[in-house]
Order: sequence, then C-alpha cells, then structure tokens
Amino acid sequence: MDSKVEHTENGIILTLYGDATIQNAMDLKGVLARELGGGDSLTVDLAYVTDCDVSLFQLLCAAHKRSLTDGKSMRVSNCSPAVSRVISAGGLTRDAGCMAEAQDSCFWQRKDGEVTR
Repeated sequence: MDSKVEHTENGIILTLYGDATIQNAMDLKGVLARELGGGDSLTVDLAYVTDCDVSLFQLLCAAHKRSLTDGKSMRVSNCSPAVSRVISAGGLTRDAGCMAEAQDSCFWQRKDGEVTR
C-alpha cells in the first residue's frame, strides 16, 4: 500500500493506493496516527484502493473515534469499487453510528437507505 499526503487550507488529505489489507495494517496505523496528529481535519481518500479487508475498516473506525475524542474532524471519501464491495459483503452498513458522538458522522451509516461515502 502506498499513500500520498496533501496539506490544504481545508485540512489534510490522505490518499491510499493499492491493497489496504492486514499485511499493510501496521503501516496504515502509523500513517493515520501521524496525520491525525498533524492537523484538525483529515480526509482519507479511498478512490485508488484496489483490494481491502476488514482491517482497513477497523483502523478507520479507531482513527475516527480518536479524532472525536481529540475534537478533530475525520471523514472518508471516494470509496473505490473494491472498498464498496467489502462494505456491502461484510455487512458494514449501519442504521446508526457506533457511539453517541458519531451518530451523524459514522462512515458506514446509511443515509436515505444507502451508504453515500
């Protein structure tokens, strides 16, 4: 897995490339922690993820919870077809967020019947 970081006036954009699987989980954990510590807003762009497994979602959810605790903003954008397949097949879509603070910002929460990320 590769990544690219852009610092913009609206925050940090972390774009992931390639496979985001358990084999790359430690690297992704480090990148997410570093970038969450580097600003008040982080967007993780998943447009170029070619394969993923549940480890990607575990890390994203953990980072999201950390961002909420730290009073920061985090979101995901541009889910690739590979990411969308795992969201659907893995039953990750939710009707409500996993914790009270995340009710309106849960990455996998359905809006109008479908996940819009």
